[in-house]
Amino acid sequence: MDALKGKQVGLIVAGREVSGLVTAVDGDFVTLVDRDMKLVMVPKAQITEIRAARDNGAASPARSSRPARTEIPPTGGGLYAGGILLTIFGAASLVSGMTFVFITPEDPILWATQAPPGLVMLTAGIPMTVEGARRRNLYRRALYERLGRLSPTVSRTAGGGWTGGITLRF
Repeated sequence: MDALKGKQVGLIVAGREVSGLVTAVDGDFVTLVDRDMKLVMVPKAQITEIRAARDNGAASPARSSRPARTEIPPTGGGLYAGGILLTIFGAASLVSGMTFVFITPEDPILWATQAPPGLVMLTAGIPMTVEGARRRNLYRRALYERLGRLSPTVSRTAGGGWTGGITLRF
Protein backbone atom coordinates (compact mmCIF):
# COMPACT_ATOMS: atom_id res chain seq x y z
CA MET A 1 0.00 0.00 0.00
CA ASP A 2 2.91 2.41 0.59
CA ALA A 3 3.63 2.28 -3.15
CA LEU A 4 0.31 4.05 -3.76
CA LYS A 5 1.44 7.35 -2.21
CA GLY A 6 1.16 10.13 -4.78
CA LYS A 7 -0.88 7.99 -7.22
CA GLN A 8 -4.39 8.57 -8.55
CA VAL A 9 -6.42 5.51 -7.56
CA GLY A 10 -9.98 4.30 -7.23
CA LEU A 11 -10.77 2.24 -4.14
CA ILE A 12 -13.84 0.00 -3.95
CA VAL A 13 -15.22 0.32 -0.42
CA ALA A 14 -18.51 -1.31 0.56
CA GLY A 15 -19.59 -1.54 -3.08
CA ARG A 16 -18.92 2.09 -4.03
CA GLU A 17 -15.88 3.69 -5.59
CA VAL A 18 -13.85 6.32 -3.77
CA SER A 19 -11.27 7.92 -6.05
CA GLY A 20 -8.57 10.49 -5.60
CA LEU A 21 -4.90 11.14 -4.94
CA VAL A 22 -3.39 9.00 -2.18
CA THR A 23 -1.64 11.35 0.24
CA ALA A 24 -0.90 9.02 3.16
CA VAL A 25 -0.95 5.35 4.13
CA ASP A 26 -0.80 5.20 7.91
CA GLY A 27 -1.57 2.22 10.13
CA ASP A 28 -5.08 1.03 9.30
CA PHE A 29 -6.10 3.96 7.06
CA VAL A 30 -5.50 5.23 3.53
CA THR A 31 -5.98 9.00 3.09
CA LEU A 32 -7.16 10.38 -0.26
CA VAL A 33 -7.80 13.86 -1.62
CA ASP A 34 -10.88 13.60 -3.84
CA ARG A 35 -11.99 15.75 -6.79
CA ASP A 36 -13.69 18.29 -4.49
CA MET A 37 -10.46 18.80 -2.52
CA LYS A 38 -11.85 16.92 0.50
CA LEU A 39 -9.79 14.53 2.59
CA VAL A 40 -11.22 11.03 2.72
CA MET A 41 -9.91 8.46 5.22
CA VAL A 42 -10.66 4.87 4.24
CA PRO A 43 -10.00 1.93 6.59
CA LYS A 44 -7.74 -0.63 4.90
CA ALA A 45 -9.90 -3.48 6.15
CA GLN A 46 -12.89 -2.20 4.14
CA ILE A 47 -11.04 -1.90 0.81
CA THR A 48 -12.10 -4.74 -1.48
CA GLU A 49 -10.42 -3.61 -4.70
CA ILE A 50 -7.85 -1.07 -5.91
CA ARG A 51 -8.09 0.33 -9.44
CA ALA A 52 -6.15 2.83 -11.45
CA ALA A 53 -8.13 6.08 -11.50
CA ARG A 54 -10.18 6.73 -14.61
CA ASP A 55 -8.81 9.46 -16.81
CA ASN A 56 -11.72 11.82 -17.32
CA GLY A 57 -9.62 14.79 -18.31
CA ALA A 58 -9.80 16.36 -14.88
CA ALA A 59 -6.66 17.74 -13.35
CA SER A 60 -5.17 15.98 -10.39
CA PRO A 61 -6.46 17.53 -7.13
CA ALA A 62 -2.95 18.02 -5.79
CA ARG A 63 -1.81 19.81 -8.93
CA SER A 64 -4.90 21.88 -9.56
CA SER A 65 -4.26 25.57 -10.05
CA ARG A 66 -7.69 26.65 -8.81
CA PRO A 67 -7.85 27.91 -5.25
CA ALA A 68 -9.61 25.85 -2.63
CA ARG A 69 -13.24 26.92 -2.59
CA THR A 70 -14.56 28.47 0.55
CA GLU A 71 -18.13 27.47 1.11
CA ILE A 72 -20.60 29.71 2.84
CA PRO A 73 -22.34 27.81 5.62
CA PRO A 74 -26.14 27.49 5.76
CA THR A 75 -27.95 30.68 6.76
CA GLY A 76 -29.69 29.16 9.78
CA GLY A 77 -32.77 31.25 9.08
CA GLY A 78 -35.15 28.31 8.80
CA LEU A 79 -33.88 26.70 11.97
CA TYR A 80 -34.11 30.01 13.81
CA ALA A 81 -37.65 30.75 12.58
CA GLY A 82 -38.82 27.21 13.30
CA GLY A 83 -37.32 27.37 16.77
CA ILE A 84 -39.05 30.65 17.52
CA LEU A 85 -42.41 29.29 16.34
CA LEU A 86 -42.03 26.11 18.39
CA THR A 87 -41.01 28.14 21.44
CA ILE A 88 -43.98 30.51 21.12
CA PHE A 89 -46.58 27.80 20.53
CA GLY A 90 -44.99 25.52 23.13
CA ALA A 91 -45.01 28.24 25.78
CA ALA A 92 -48.63 29.11 25.01
CA SER A 93 -49.68 25.46 25.12
CA LEU A 94 -47.76 24.82 28.35
CA VAL A 95 -49.25 27.87 30.08
CA SER A 96 -52.72 26.92 28.87
CA GLY A 97 -52.29 23.33 30.06
CA MET A 98 -50.98 24.38 33.45
CA THR A 99 -53.89 26.80 33.83
CA PHE A 100 -56.32 23.94 33.21
CA VAL A 101 -54.46 21.83 35.81
CA PHE A 102 -55.22 24.44 38.46
CA ILE A 103 -58.81 25.03 37.28
CA THR A 104 -59.86 21.40 36.76
CA PRO A 105 -57.31 18.97 38.22
CA GLU A 106 -59.89 16.15 38.18
CA ASP A 107 -60.18 16.25 34.36
CA PRO A 108 -56.79 15.11 32.98
CA ILE A 109 -58.10 14.91 29.40
CA LEU A 110 -58.41 18.66 29.33
CA TRP A 111 -54.90 19.56 30.47
CA ALA A 112 -52.99 16.44 29.36
CA THR A 113 -53.60 17.30 25.71
CA GLN A 114 -51.94 20.69 26.14
CA ALA A 115 -49.27 20.65 28.83
CA PRO A 116 -47.08 17.70 27.68
CA PRO A 117 -47.06 18.70 23.97
CA GLY A 118 -46.32 22.27 25.05
CA LEU A 119 -43.37 21.05 27.09
CA VAL A 120 -42.08 18.99 24.16
CA MET A 121 -42.41 21.94 21.76
CA LEU A 122 -40.66 24.21 24.24
CA THR A 123 -37.77 21.80 24.82
CA ALA A 124 -37.32 21.40 21.05
CA GLY A 125 -37.81 25.08 20.18
CA ILE A 126 -35.23 26.58 22.53
CA PRO A 127 -32.23 24.57 21.22
CA MET A 128 -33.40 25.15 17.65
CA THR A 129 -33.50 28.90 18.25
CA VAL A 130 -30.03 28.89 19.81
CA GLU A 131 -28.51 26.75 17.05
CA GLY A 132 -30.22 28.83 14.34
CA ALA A 133 -28.81 32.03 15.84
CA ARG A 134 -25.34 30.45 16.03
CA ARG A 135 -25.52 29.35 12.39
CA ARG A 136 -26.79 32.77 11.35
CA ASN A 137 -23.79 34.42 13.02
CA LEU A 138 -21.42 31.98 11.27
CA TYR A 139 -23.14 32.73 7.96
CA ARG A 140 -22.83 36.48 8.43
CA ARG A 141 -19.18 36.18 9.40
CA ALA A 142 -18.41 33.97 6.36
CA LEU A 143 -20.31 36.29 4.05
CA TYR A 144 -18.42 39.29 5.40
CA GLU A 145 -15.09 37.51 4.89
CA ARG A 146 -16.02 36.40 1.38
CA LEU A 147 -17.37 39.71 0.16
CA GLY A 148 -14.76 41.71 1.96
CA ARG A 149 -15.57 45.19 3.03
CA LEU A 150 -17.44 46.17 -0.11
CA SER A 151 -21.22 46.26 0.10
CA PRO A 152 -23.82 47.49 -2.35
CA THR A 153 -26.03 50.40 -1.30
CA VAL A 154 -29.29 51.79 -2.62
CA SER A 155 -30.90 54.94 -1.24
CA ARG A 156 -33.40 57.65 -2.05
CA THR A 157 -32.38 61.12 -3.14
CA ALA A 158 -33.94 64.35 -1.90
CA GLY A 159 -35.86 64.70 -5.16
CA GLY A 160 -37.47 61.26 -4.81
CA GLY A 161 -35.16 59.38 -7.15
CA TRP A 162 -32.97 56.42 -6.47
CA THR A 163 -29.20 56.19 -6.31
CA GLY A 164 -26.98 53.15 -6.04
CA GLY A 165 -23.35 52.55 -5.29
CA ILE A 166 -20.76 50.57 -3.43
CA THR A 167 -19.65 51.30 0.11
CA LEU A 168 -16.10 50.52 1.18
CA ARG A 169 -15.60 50.13 4.90
CA PHE A 170 -12.07 50.45 6.31
